[in-house]
Amino acid sequence: KNERPKRTGFELGVTHDARIGTSCKTMRPVPSRARSLAAFACALASLTVAPVAAAELSLGVPGFGEIKVADASEPADEVERFSQVVRSEVGHVFRPDELQRFVDGLCAQRAEQYSLGLAAGKCLKPALGGRLSLELQGVGAIKVEPGQSPGEAIDDFLVAAKAGGRLALSEAGVDEVLDYFCNLKPCAVPLRPLELEVSGMGVVRVQVGQ
Repeated sequence: KNERPKRTGFELGVTHDARIGTSCKTMRPVPSRARSLAAFACALASLTVAPVAAAELSLGVPGFGEIKVADASEPADEVERFSQVVRSEVGHVFRPDELQRFVDGLCAQRAEQYSLGLAAGKCLKPALGGRLSLELQGVGAIKVEPGQSPGEAIDDFLVAAKAGGRLALSEAGVDEVLDYFCNLKPCAVPLRPLELEVSGMGVVRVQVGQ
């Protein structure tokens, strides 16, 4: 006895299509209610959801500019970079509690956007890292404060070591120390000679460690 093969998938007169799950092109005559449900299923299959744009965070710092954080970046890292640039270009040193307040404000924005589905996640680094230190045998310890660029700390160390008559680092040694610190924190300010244009004299160039 031949049995009628059982139908699989949707039982609303809609056949499957491997590309979208159902095909809206081949619909058999079915009762009106079933036809309405089938049309609704087809409409759902054809919908495309536009991706939500990555949300950028921003925090204004009066007198110094604005800290901007892309969705894929950590606020703590961007605060660190901002502080390094301000310190290098303006000479202003933010206090640790000020830096933490910047991070807290940006992380609060990130948490709110995450709750609304506008961010991929919350802050993974709720605070800046602490002081970094590297002991150099026979020379001393190089210390890098939060918000300070490793390049600035290394240059200050070399100047102090030279003034104290201590052994200076070679160029290769300086590069190794810089790489060490830059693997531990963002490096927004490069270590390079300082150039200053003096009226009537031209450009005065100060080498690293001088």
